[in-house]
Amino acid sequence: NDYRFGHVLDAAACAQFAYEGRDTVVVFTPKRFHSVHEAPQHVFDNPEGTAHDLTGFMARSRIPLVGALTPTSEKFYSTLRPLLYAFFDVDFSHAYRKNTQFWREQLVSVAKDVPQLHFVIADEQTHQQSLIPELGLDGVNVDVAVGIKDADGRKYRLSADEDFSTDVLRAFVDDWTAGRLAPYVKSAPAPKGKERLALPTTVVGSTFEAVVLDGSKDVLLAVTAPWCGHCKALKPDLKKLARRFKDDPDLVVAEVDATANDLPPEFQVEGFPTLFWAARDGKNAPEKYEGARDLAAMSRWVRAKATVELRAPKKNGKKAEAGAKEEL
Repeated sequence: NDYRFGHVLDAAACAQFAYEGRDTVVVFTPKRFHSVHEAPQHVFDNPEGTAHDLTGFMARSRIPLVGALTPTSEKFYSTLRPLLYAFFDVDFSHAYRKNTQFWREQLVSVAKDVPQLHFVIADEQTHQQSLIPELGLDGVNVDVAVGIKDADGRKYRLSADEDFSTDVLRAFVDDWTAGRLAPYVKSAPAPKGKERLALPTTVVGSTFEAVVLDGSKDVLLAVTAPWCGHCKALKPDLKKLARRFKDDPDLVVAEVDATANDLPPEFQVEGFPTLFWAARDGKNAPEKYEGARDLAAMSRWVRAKATVELRAPKKNGKKAEAGAKEEL
């Protein structure tokens, strides 16, 4: 389903492409993606090759220097990293093909010199509600909006302060290659005033590193979503838990809205709520909590995982119930 296959036996047809008398497999690049910097077709010239070899060859051959993101090709680009996206009005129909190729050829002139970075064009209207806001490019009023996503999920945006051109794009790519760019992080506004003192501690994209990745503190982080019913049910006990350990300076109980803030790859989740324990010496390998989501169970887990001596006294039985009421 990923390729259009043809089986050619006609000698004249083979001769047209200089393959007469040879048994081989050829991947043809669509004509719209041809450029002087790459071959229009790729030949698998390994008669001893295995199915695995052939699969690898086809995977390497199917991506042109600057291709287009379509429903068909999306599966090929979904895991291809690092990848530079260029968003504009992509239309290969006869009336608009020239304009589309004008912008694509500018990308080609840069892509040919950066083999470690993949390039793709994408229609801005098609991705207005998905990739464009994910890369922080929503609201950018330019002819071509550009962003990069690397292998670690970090995102980088081309500034909208200058009109798009080959020189502007090349400078952006050079800065990315040299590590001079700060990644874009989607973030809700950081809490201010009394909101900063509220428990549990509210974490946003711009404060994630300072709070959760602080190497001097253990952190229990609840990753939630505003529409999640289970998250709403967790909130009362999470608040009590934060209050119970509020006098422990080296422990933070925090919460982050994953729908409004970017999270590092280690803290990506498949469902809500998800609780992580990020120990002082284990920020790169946070541990997921799999226990009951009640105050007693979460308290026991915090005590078991803490790398520092906790000040909060243990509460059991009737004392625990009384303590829970006090923490309301």
